[in-house]
Amino acid sequence: MCGIFGFAKKGESQSDFHLEKIKEVTKHLTEASSIRGVDSTGIAIISPSFHSIWKSTLSSPELVAHSDWDTIMASVDRRTTVAIGHVRFATHGDVTARNSHPFSIGGVIGAHNGVIYNHDALSKNLNIKSQVDSEAIFGAIDKYGTKEGIEKLNGDYALTFVKDNPYELYLAREYSRPMHYTYWKKARVLFWASTDEILEYALRKSG
Repeated sequence: MCGIFGFAKKGESQSDFHLEKIKEVTKHLTEASSIRGVDSTGIAIISPSFHSIWKSTLSSPELVAHSDWDTIMASVDRRTTVAIGHVRFATHGDVTARNSHPFSIGGVIGAHNGVIYNHDALSKNLNIKSQVDSEAIFGAIDKYGTKEGIEKLNGDYALTFVKDNPYELYLAREYSRPMHYTYWKKARVLFWASTDEILEYALRKSG
């Protein structure tokens, strides 16, 4: 299993207090998600004008304690619309930063929890050489579109991704893979995590 987490917010709509709380919740979501996997940690920060992806073989508590975490959070500002986070429990491919999530393929940036059984056939059709089944997922979504790309998947999945539009977030899950979310109305921000325990822990820790 792996863990997915993150937030999506309406840009330019948060006070300084809201923004700091969003960063605090993100920190605790990242830390708590280690229960889902410790082989690597990654996070993508997305805004209308740019995106940045950090990927590391550190566990999520190690990344949060590392000086890089301050750099990552410094890139979150009022313009930020989406942050996509992932912790990996390796099932396919070596444990490397290259094989860590999130992935950026074409116009898609996304992270995946689960196992796709037909990823070899998908990768061949897409002419993708990869060790990780998730690259075939986002390659299919990029090439065929969201609905058709997801319909081509044979396996278990919970997905979080953006495609072409930084203002639009997709969350999708096959019934056997968990995903939970909540909305903070005053700050106009959606948070999600793989389990409700992770989500509730992060919210409580952040007050």
